[in-house]
Amino acid sequence: MQQEIYEDPYNFEEWDLRATQRCFVTLANAEQWMDITGEEPPMRAISAKTYTDAGLPWFDYYDNDKEAISGTKKLGKIKSIKQIEDQQGSDIWPEDDKIQNPNVFTWMRRLVKVGNW
Repeated sequence: MQQEIYEDPYNFEEWDLRATQRCFVTLANAEQWMDITGEEPPMRAISAKTYTDAGLPWFDYYDNDKEAISGTKKLGKIKSIKQIEDQQGSDIWPEDDKIQNPNVFTWMRRLVKVGNW
């Protein structure tokens, strides 16, 4: 996954800093999931290699009209799972290193016409 940070297109005054929201997240293992939901837990996510081998497309995000800004020092300290794997000598997703020639589909920006929907 690739991600860029862009300059906020809105002025600071346009944001409502008085409004707040919160969200609670519960992490659950497979047994807890069944107790909480009464359903079988979701299947494990497939690897990038399995996805690629199935001929499924990878999507390239279009953002040609924007210029990425540099992140903060704090964000620069965040390590990817791959970097952590390399440091620890672990192999969380061993199949993902073997991806060759992924089918990358680039989305082109489309004109959205305003009208009655």
